[in-house]
Amino acid sequence: MRFFLELSNIFPILAHENLERKDYSSSWKFLGLQTLQKMWKDRKLPGAIIDITPDGESKGWEINEWLLTYEGQVSGYAIIDDENNMLSEQQEHFVQTNSQFGITSKDAERVITILG
Repeated sequence: MRFFLELSNIFPILAHENLERKDYSSSWKFLGLQTLQKMWKDRKLPGAIIDITPDGESKGWEINEWLLTYEGQVSGYAIIDDENNMLSEQQEHFVQTNSQFGITSKDAERVITILG
């Protein structure tokens, strides 16, 4: 399964000092928050998945709605996806991955830069 294969390159992001909590927006979210939290914990990944985004017209919209819900509680964010259907104001937070290869080390470095 692709999600699990990509995790080896995402570890530098997960270990980044400015990333303590994660919201999760993905086609995997159909599994539900509790299942994703259990998968995260079972794999002993750092941090925790705290929420999933609402369903909406695009991932950009879903992420925007989540950010509005938690306004004032989010100090920074990065969006990692193989499709760019983000809102224009989200582009500086967006890292587009290759759907065949997943997250690369270069992608991980860019995410860390975005997170500061």
